[in-house]
Amino acid sequence: MIALIEKAKTPMLLHHGEKDERITVVSVQEMFRALKDKGVHTELFVLPGKGHGFITPRENYSIALHTSRWFCHYLLGEELDLLKNDF
Repeated sequence: MIALIEKAKTPMLLHHGEKDERITVVSVQEMFRALKDKGVHTELFVLPGKGHGFITPRENYSIALHTSRWFCHYLLGEELDLLKNDF
């Protein structure tokens, strides 16, 4: 994936498990940095202690909320605040 970084233009929202054994956190951090260096708007959330895949309702809610806000910003022009407290 990093080999195609020069073609990247689309903003990227990345969620990654700190203890992912399939794709290391170092690999996703390299991709994040390469996208940032290229000027692609990119956000990275590393979930502490998590592996490959997220299964708890809390994790899924958090990812769904971030993703919804991301798309509302890029598709509907809404303000982007990924850490806004809704409660």
